[in-house]
Amino acid sequence: MKHWLIYDNDGLILGAERHPDGWPAGVDPNDAGTSNAAAMNSRTRLDASEPQHLPTMAGWVLYECPCVSDSNPGNCLCVEARIADSYRAGDNVLTKPTIDLVVDGVVTPPTTLSTPVDKVPGAAVTLKLVVDTGAVDDGHQVVLRRAGTPHLSQADVILTFTGGETNQVNLVAPGQGMIGCLRGISSRVASKHLHIRGWAS
Repeated sequence: MKHWLIYDNDGLILGAERHPDGWPAGVDPNDAGTSNAAAMNSRTRLDASEPQHLPTMAGWVLYECPCVSDSNPGNCLCVEARIADSYRAGDNVLTKPTIDLVVDGVVTPPTTLSTPVDKVPGAAVTLKLVVDTGAVDDGHQVVLRRAGTPHLSQADVILTFTGGETNQVNLVAPGQGMIGCLRGISSRVASKHLHIRGWAS
């Protein structure tokens, strides 16, 4: 099935334009002169009606998934994964490299609300990110934004890659039993969440 992924000027995938049974061949929402009703609707809706949601939108890049159109019409789920784990480079949709979370010097598996990292309430917690050497250009930044209930005092944390790893930042563990979450946002590396629970046994 054909999908059009929406991207910004940095290549970050912002969302997807779907079409029942996939977009027809030859239809391109990037074409300002298109006469296709669906493509015209996409351009009008995104350019005029939703700038507050997609303020940095730059265009669309084609993604063709392996699904057969009539097996899951209009409801392809694999395109959702492409939004999270891919970026646009020219006319290509490339898979983002994965990163490791290094918390207090220890590589930490992906966390969730049910599997947070436990730290003594109020304790300093160090964090940096590591990726395979050469997978990300030096100077690339990942923004960790506070997600959910704001139990972490830090709102936005910016980490910058050099030689396959970022600078180290200091966080503060939340209060007893509280779970704080930071979500990584980047156009070049896969998104990860860090959940920290304040916990003293």
